[in-house]
Amino acid sequence: MKMIVIGPVRPFRGGIAHYTDQLSEALNDSKIQHTIISFKKLYPLWLYPGKSDKEPDLENKNASAKYLLDPINPITWWQAARYIRSHEPDLVVFQWWTTFTGPAYSVLSWLIKQKKTKITFIIHNVLPHEEGLFDKFLTKLALNSSNYFIVQAPKEKERLQNLFPQTVIEECAHPIYNFTSQKAPSSLEARWQLGLDTDETVFLFFGFVRPYKGLKYLINAMGMIKKKGYHPKLIVAGEFWENIEIYHQLIKEQNISEQVIIHDYYIPNEKIELFFTAADCLIAPYTSATQSGSASIALGFGLPMIVTNIVAEGIRKENREKIQIVEPENAQSLAEAMVKFIDSYPHNIKIRHKIRSDWDYLVKIFDKLLSNFGTIMK
Repeated sequence: MKMIVIGPVRPFRGGIAHYTDQLSEALNDSKIQHTIISFKKLYPLWLYPGKSDKEPDLENKNASAKYLLDPINPITWWQAARYIRSHEPDLVVFQWWTTFTGPAYSVLSWLIKQKKTKITFIIHNVLPHEEGLFDKFLTKLALNSSNYFIVQAPKEKERLQNLFPQTVIEECAHPIYNFTSQKAPSSLEARWQLGLDTDETVFLFFGFVRPYKGLKYLINAMGMIKKKGYHPKLIVAGEFWENIEIYHQLIKEQNISEQVIIHDYYIPNEKIELFFTAADCLIAPYTSATQSGSASIALGFGLPMIVTNIVAEGIRKENREKIQIVEPENAQSLAEAMVKFIDSYPHNIKIRHKIRSDWDYLVKIFDKLLSNFGTIMK
């Protein structure tokens, strides 16, 4: 049985590239014969809100991937289709996270869908976080060819069922990212590198800064707990995809400038463990979306978390032992959770342990599909 996965991998940036890379590694450890098809170009510079959609080191590629696709160049769609058809895969798996790839995915899936080849989409978000006028149309256009779906949170399953009531949907919580290495710094070393004291509580907000991630509520919560006599540090690590001056002003208004440290740039893979090792707790105050790549990284580091119930839905129940869950868009709720964490700070330090990666569960789904797709899929 042969399988092809379509999605971005390094040197492309962001959570979906991390996801496809780690899925590739998990498949390498399995018995599934597979190929990764990635993009030679992804976003035009004028459309991408960040400084670049690629890592600075362009040689940092996934050696097992074929870089064939360009979402705005139809010639590459036909070239990728020809490559896929020549390999006669039993299953083609698309990563779905943006409607920008909708036209390319729609044409490509139509070109490769033969009697033997079945199509599955891994759904990261059915619709974009900031939905536009044509997003629902593009989603239906691209996903209509799928025989089977894999979602990572109950709300995404509900959204998908509203669009495709008769389809087969498998729910699989977002697997845990593993960015640890043998060269990982100790907590003391990481704090020294980041200019942090060893005895202060350090909260971490990690990833691209976008409106739906709720950073403004976290900043307001920091102001609230300062008035109660608490003075933790907050690291904001990630490239801002909106006006950073809005946050500088909010920090100034809350009188917490000395407590908030901003690293306004994309955090490359080799620096991820520096921030997660230095921190005591990740905070993900998302107001929408249903899974968080930063939460999956935190689980891999055994880091306690404060997250909204929106994020918690994408985390397996057995992994929620060290997670406080709060309501979205509620700075007071966040402040109470942060105070609770600080007051139990020594206990949290003692119980930190890493959670084993669980990509095997997703691989088992593919194994099941490849073995029984005739009876499982429509």
